[in-house]
This record gives sequence, structure tokens and C-alpha cells, in this order.
Amino acid sequence: QIDFSLVGTFPDVPLSHPAYEAIEYLVQKGIVSGYPDGTFQPEQEINRAEFTKIVIGARFPPLDIEGCLSSIPKALLYTQTLIFPDVARHQWFAKYVCHAKVAGMVGGYPDGTFRPAISVNFVEAAKILANGFALSTDPPSPNNPWFRPFVDALAAHKAIPLSVRSLGQNITRGEMAEMIHRLHADLRDQPSLTYELLASP
Repeated sequence: QIDFSLVGTFPDVPLSHPAYEAIEYLVQKGIVSGYPDGTFQPEQEINRAEFTKIVIGARFPPLDIEGCLSSIPKALLYTQTLIFPDVARHQWFAKYVCHAKVAGMVGGYPDGTFRPAISVNFVEAAKILANGFALSTDPPSPNNPWFRPFVDALAAHKAIPLSVRSLGQNITRGEMAEMIHRLHADLRDQPSLTYELLASP
């Protein structure tokens, strides 16, 4: 007989999982949900569309999110200065990407695309989180890469899980939950990493 006291909302996220508390918190807040089969798949990498959707959903009211696409003239909707040519208006994530783009939280690649289906790496996630949660960041410096202010901002809030091994590492759903939990609940007492540690060889 299964001891259900050892399992929370998802059968693949037991109490012993490092991200258990974070995932349960986000579920209770209505910020995340599982897959149709009832799992959460915490070890699966999260793509740019999913990550943006969850951060926007954690930070902004539904009416604000819904209103983004309707506020942009159709003739301008796919210009590089507003959304992205690879984000169609009808796609489930379009309204979240729209809000993030208009708010300056995300930028495209040099070719103007957003690439919603590719995995989000740590420094990209750091930028979206720092901007989404309005964290204080230092001005960019020509002596540092563009992402350092965002990584430093997460480090100042103790929001970089120990499972993040490098600056370019792709982020899992469990790590996403951990970072958003720490920022959303303003937890400053968790073990965390720094830019220096992640940048060291």
C-alpha cells in the first residue's frame, strides 16, 4: 500500500525532492500546474515560452495579461519592435510573451525571433526574473557581460539554487519553481550561489 503522506500534489515530486516545497507553494498560489497525466516532471528542461508564461502569471493580474494583445494593432503585431515573428497571435503563450516584451522583460535574438520552444538557460532566466520581479540591478558595465547585473540581483535575493552549475546551464522545471518561490515569497535564508562562483572554471 502506498503511503500517500510521502507524496504531495504530484506523484513524481515526493517530499524528499529538493524543489518539493517550492512546487507546492507555486501550486497553492495558482502559479503552476502539472501535465495532463498528473505529473510535474521537475527534472525536465523548461522552454522560453513556458518560463515566460509562469513568471508573467506570477507577477501580473490576468486582465493585464489578456489585454496586451488586444492593445496592439494587428498591422504591428508581428513587427520586431513589439512581439516576434515566430510568436503567432493564436498561440497559447502569445499573451504572456506580449506582456513580457512590451514591459521590456524579454528581448529577441539578433535575427528578431523569440524561439519559444528552445530551453531557457540560466542567464536568460535571470534577466526575465530580475525584470519580472523588479529587482534592483547595477548599471551594465563594459567590463562585464550583459547578464551580470541580473545574476547579481538574483544572488542578492538568495535565489540561485545550488543545482545551478554554470551560467549557461539550461534550467529545469524544478529549478524554475525554486527561483520563483524564493522571489515570490521573499525568502532570503536559502543556500544560494553567486556570479563569481558560477563564472569560475
